[in-house]
Amino acid sequence: MIRYFFLLAFLLAVSGCIHDAADRLQSGKVIALFGLDGRWAGPVTPKTDGCGQTSTGLMSVGVSTFAFDPFQGTTVINGTVSDNRLAGTLSRPVNGQQVVSIRFSGAAVKHDGGEETIEGELVSGHCSWVVSLKRS
Repeated sequence: MIRYFFLLAFLLAVSGCIHDAADRLQSGKVIALFGLDGRWAGPVTPKTDGCGQTSTGLMSVGVSTFAFDPFQGTTVINGTVSDNRLAGTLSRPVNGQQVVSIRFSGAAVKHDGGEETIEGELVSGHCSWVVSLKRS
């Protein structure tokens, strides 16, 4: 009886590795069980001239908070997640007096094919960027 149990478990494991289950589990992507939790990445594209080039933004989303690095540098925007909406701001002084800030606002969007993305806008001074992130 024990041999049949182990044989059945082995056959199920092998058949799972042959099909899509193995591809998803071994893809390196975070599989969210609830909500937006996980890693997201995608293009951050300037909407106005003189605001730099397109970069790849990286976001980590938790249960009710997120951290977004739009330019893969030292700018990390911390914010909150509520009802699939995300909002956060980073403000810091420059040259000891002037305060510079950058703000992100976005929302989770479910597309017809079942793919979910985070779409939003990043604004700092006269510059703004379009953000479109996918699970990574």
